[in-house]
Amino acid sequence: MREVECLTVRGVFATNCYIVSDGSGRCIVADPGFEGERIAERLQSEGLLCEYIILTHGHFDHICGIPEIKDVFGCPVLACRGSPYLTDTRLNLSAGFGIDATVPDPVWIDEGPLPGEWAGIEAVRTPGHTPDSMTFYDREGGFALVGDTIFRGSVGNWQYPGGNRNELFRSITDRIFTLPDDTVLLSGHTEPTTVGEEKRRYGLL
Repeated sequence: MREVECLTVRGVFATNCYIVSDGSGRCIVADPGFEGERIAERLQSEGLLCEYIILTHGHFDHICGIPEIKDVFGCPVLACRGSPYLTDTRLNLSAGFGIDATVPDPVWIDEGPLPGEWAGIEAVRTPGHTPDSMTFYDREGGFALVGDTIFRGSVGNWQYPGGNRNELFRSITDRIFTLPDDTVLLSGHTEPTTVGEEKRRYGLL
């Protein structure tokens, strides 16, 4: 059974980074927004080898910690195919904060299982907050890494470059609210919630 640890990292904002491990000493890291050195040190202290970094989307507060982790583990970065956010500092909002945040040479992924031993985690397109937004759903573990698509008690901001309100709510209703009600939703900036809890907020249960 895969386990998830949340490490809140702090830079311009506080962002939830997630470490997903499988009990074998291997892990993947989702959305290392800041403090990459701290994340790498945490993995080393727990005896974990990072095999992949996965991104729910390309905003700078989800990618700035990547270089330090890659320096230690040499792991590839998996991101939504064709995302321009990984190379455009205006789109990923880093330019507005005087930061040059880019991700060179990502490994593009489409919808479907993650590679190799991580195939139990499924990548699902959930555009709206950004066009490149993805949710990573682990049916066996009963959790979904939703990035900034949906939060506890609220939804993602669609007013950044490339955002789309209609797509956001379609992603929530068609891709997230169709998951089992007890699925734990792990977001980029709030405490965990569940599909059922959020559906009740909207009068859908």
